[in-house]
Amino acid sequence: MGNSKNDEICAKVVGIIQEQLAKGEVPWHKPWTSASPVNGVSKKMYRSTNYFVLSLIASAEGYTDNRWLTFKQAKDLSEGVEHSGVKRGARGTPVIFWKFPERSKDANEETDQPTYRPAWARLSYCWNVEQCNGVLRSEGGKLADYEKPKRDNEPLAAAQAIHDAYQTRSGVAVKHGTAGAYYTPSTDEICLPHLASFDSAAEYHGVRFHEEVHSTGATKRLNRDLSGVLASQGGEPYGFEELVAELGSAMLRAQCGIEVNHVNSAAYCSAWSRVLSDPTMFTKAAAKAQKAVDYLLNCGLGNLGDGETE
Repeated sequence: MGNSKNDEICAKVVGIIQEQLAKGEVPWHKPWTSASPVNGVSKKMYRSTNYFVLSLIASAEGYTDNRWLTFKQAKDLSEGVEHSGVKRGARGTPVIFWKFPERSKDANEETDQPTYRPAWARLSYCWNVEQCNGVLRSEGGKLADYEKPKRDNEPLAAAQAIHDAYQTRSGVAVKHGTAGAYYTPSTDEICLPHLASFDSAAEYHGVRFHEEVHSTGATKRLNRDLSGVLASQGGEPYGFEELVAELGSAMLRAQCGIEVNHVNSAAYCSAWSRVLSDPTMFTKAAAKAQKAVDYLLNCGLGNLGDGETE
């Protein structure tokens, strides 16, 4: 991140993740099958770390509306309605917004290369629509009442469609019948047990998403450091690349509407809690996971997402 202010902001947001781990719950194992969190005014989807934090809060609080508002947006949408806006005592959820300055046109005198200023973080707060009064049209406000988005495909079929499209466009090889699930960078091959070997089809798709996210890190794709993939095959599943794959798989499962039941042992939660003692670990991994998901869904289509986003 590069400075203490950014680290402080990340720590505040990732603290929500740590609270769940302390309770024995792994946030990226939550069965999030509702619509992804979006800003109620811009309709823009929250991404990366903000996606997980808002999804986690929505799940914990039982919100069915996936729209979130800033304090000002809630006030503007409910203008003219008595006792409106954010409900008294409602707790806002922190989100991170990143600013990425353009590179300077002035070259560095020593290297004769363009100079770059580091990105910086800004902390903001938002509230779910269900934490507000008078914002919906049915309450006299300006925001349309909530309608749950309809899925185009059945969850398992949607997952298989993503697998098939990614395999075709990326050229990654997929081999079934192995004893375990893993991605081998040297051969660009995903190995998986047969579907019947899994407890459920949902579990199979979740594991396949995990390995597909690993494969996006190949040198010819997003070029991540995949040394952690080999380390995890040796029994250490708590490295940075494994976190990227866990988060990416969670995003893809949620997009398809797939629920996977996980048993989170105390040791498992404790291990991830230790990893996330560095608050920037989660924000960095979430950003990499978002890029991986963008690539996986769009490779070969000329649209690989908009890079590092909020």
